[in-house]
Amino acid sequence: SFVFCLVSFVMPILFNICLWCDLGGDDMARKLGKLMDRLMWLDHETGGKGVPISWALTGQTIEALGRVSPSTVEAIRWRTTSKDHYAWDKAEIVTSTFHSSLLVQPSVHDDRVQDSYVNHFVREDVKRTNKALHEYLDRTPRGFCPSEKVFNVFSSHVLSSEGYDYVIIGGEHFGSDSHGQGNKGQVFETRASHLKVLVTANEVNPSNFARYPKAESYVDDVIAYAHRNKLGRVLTACDVDFFLNNVDEGFERLKWIFYKTLEQGETIRFVNSGALVDSAYQSGYHAPLCLEEFYLSRGITDPIRFASSWVNAEGNLDYINHKRGEDARTYLDAWENKRANGGNWDALNRSLDVWLNIAHTVFYDNRPEWLNFMPEHYNENLAKAWD
Repeated sequence: SFVFCLVSFVMPILFNICLWCDLGGDDMARKLGKLMDRLMWLDHETGGKGVPISWALTGQTIEALGRVSPSTVEAIRWRTTSKDHYAWDKAEIVTSTFHSSLLVQPSVHDDRVQDSYVNHFVREDVKRTNKALHEYLDRTPRGFCPSEKVFNVFSSHVLSSEGYDYVIIGGEHFGSDSHGQGNKGQVFETRASHLKVLVTANEVNPSNFARYPKAESYVDDVIAYAHRNKLGRVLTACDVDFFLNNVDEGFERLKWIFYKTLEQGETIRFVNSGALVDSAYQSGYHAPLCLEEFYLSRGITDPIRFASSWVNAEGNLDYINHKRGEDARTYLDAWENKRANGGNWDALNRSLDVWLNIAHTVFYDNRPEWLNFMPEHYNENLAKAWD
C-alpha cells in the first residue's frame, strides 16, 4: 500500500487559487484585465505585493490582453513572479495550450495516432503559447494548466521539453474528502519526464458561492479540510468566468479571501502555485512522490496512458462519444497516415494550423451546450483542414 507520513501543522498550510482563463474575445479580455490589475496592485501604496493568484492563461488569452489591456501587460511584468527571480507571495502566470486544445484525445485509442497528436498538434499549440508568453509578457514557461485538466504521463514529455517545470491536474481521481489520505496535498513527479505534478483539492472550490457566501467561511473550510485530510498544501482551481460576471463583486470576493488568510497568522499562507512545488524541497513539507508508482498503487494498470480529467474521476472518457469525437479521431488518423507515408510537410502543417482553430470546440463533455458548439466555425475549419 502507498503510505504517507503526516504533515506537522507547525508549518503553515500553503494555499493557492488558480484561475483558468480562456478568453479570446476582446470584451471579456478587458474584464479580465480589469480584475487582474486590481488584484495585482492591491495594497501597493503600503508595500503590498498583491494577491498571489496563479493566472492560467491560454495563448490566445495572452494575445487578447496584449491587444486590449496594455496596463495589464505592464502590471504582469512588474507585479508577477518570474522563473528567474521567483517569489512565493506574488501572482504567477501559468499557461496552457494556445487554442485550449486537450493534451490527450480521449476518442483516439490507437497509440500511433495519439502519439502523433501529442508530438505534433499539442507541441505546436504549446510553442505558440510560449511565443505569446515571451513576446507580450516577457516571461518564460514554468507552470502549465491543461484545458479541462485532461492529462496523462505520456504527454508530460512535451511540456518538460518545452520548458515547463510543473503541471496542475484535477484531483477527482486522487480520492474523496474522507478517503484522500493526504494525496491531494502532495507534489508528484513523473518518472518519465521529471515534470512535477500538483493536484487540485476539488472539494473546496472558491467559485461555490452558494456554499461559501462569505470569504471567511471559505477560508475556514479550507483550513478544516486541510486538517481533516492531513494536508500541508491546498491547491484550488476554477474558471475565471465566475468572477467576471460582475468584476467588482469578483474582485471583492478574491480580495477578502486573501485578507482572511492573512488574519489567520501562521495557520495558512496564500502563495502562488509554484511555491507549492518549491516547498517540496523545504523542511516541514513532503518531498516529491512518483506519480506512476502512485497510480499503480491505486490499481491503474497503465500509468503512462491513463488519461485523467475533472469530468470523470475514473479517467475513463469512453462514455463521451458524440460526433465531434469521431470527427477528431478520423481526421487525426488520416493526418498521421499521410505524414507516415511521406506526405507534403507544408500541406500537413497548413492542415494542422487550420484544425487547431477548432481544437477548443472538439470537446468531450456530456453537457448539451457542447454537443454543437459554434457549428458554422467548426464545420468551415474542419472542411478546410481536410482540404
